[in-house]
Amino acid sequence: MDGSPVCSSWAGDFQQVTWVTLVVLGLLTAISFVIDLVATAAGAKRVGATKLAVVGAAVGTLGGLFLGLPGLILGPFVGAVVGEFVGSDRGLGFLINVGRGQYDTALVFVALFTLIAMALALYGTVVLVERKLLAWQQ
Repeated sequence: MDGSPVCSSWAGDFQQVTWVTLVVLGLLTAISFVIDLVATAAGAKRVGATKLAVVGAAVGTLGGLFLGLPGLILGPFVGAVVGEFVGSDRGLGFLINVGRGQYDTALVFVALFTLIAMALALYGTVVLVERKLLAWQQ
């Protein structure tokens, strides 16, 4: 992409950027976000996620928008687990429900510690990548 519109706007103190330009850019951003959300949900459904897990991941993504990069990564994960927990027939959330219904404390703790380990590993990976890519901010 050519950077000349940005350079010319910068040189002109951004006086050429009108409200129409901002509205078009905002709409394009919103459309790309919706396409990304739908594509992610379709991909998750294709690999075997339940409907509630997909909805939970979508809600987690929207919630994660306000928490920066770690929120965007962990939000869908937490949302999918909550979606499974609420009502599905497979996954770690379902395993917690089964263990709870059978009073099997060991099963519940194994599922919870697995979730905690997965979340910590995911968060640690995001933090490492963020530090590596944004080293100039420190």
